[in-house]
Amino acid sequence: MKIILSSPIPGEIAQLKDMLESAGIACFTRNEISAGLSPEIPLAESTPELWIQADQQLAAALEIKRAWKASAPAGGSDWVCPICGETSEPQFSSCWKCGAEKIDDPKAGNSPTIGLVPGDQIAAPAKTELAEELDGGIPCVSCGKRIEIGVKYCPFCDYTQPYEYAA
Repeated sequence: MKIILSSPIPGEIAQLKDMLESAGIACFTRNEISAGLSPEIPLAESTPELWIQADQQLAAALEIKRAWKASAPAGGSDWVCPICGETSEPQFSSCWKCGAEKIDDPKAGNSPTIGLVPGDQIAAPAKTELAEELDGGIPCVSCGKRIEIGVKYCPFCDYTQPYEYAA
């Protein structure tokens, strides 16, 4: 058994543990419960640790750890959703609010605003393009309009429905 990582940040331990396990390297954590007892017990005895079980997998585990530490956070700046105007962080490829995909615009410095800003008025679609509310359907969790059972997206607001609603 060899220690791979000691960190007061439990998320780091969990991240690396998942990566090691997905590579087939058996590992386990120590001190994850005692971390909450600091400062009553010494820091060295309460810091969470990640250990591998097989010493012969040390080289592979250290290579995975090196790659994990070298991974850079997403660069860029916050972007504005072209559909609903909500601001999202650069690491996200779709809007958290409406699910619209991020559009890369090289002229705008990788910002997908495509000329829209919150508050812009967008022309309503023709009446023939509008969906009709169903009498026997279930309510959309976002807009409340009645939609067909089993659909993934609401035809009125494009909100993703919970998995219980989708077939």
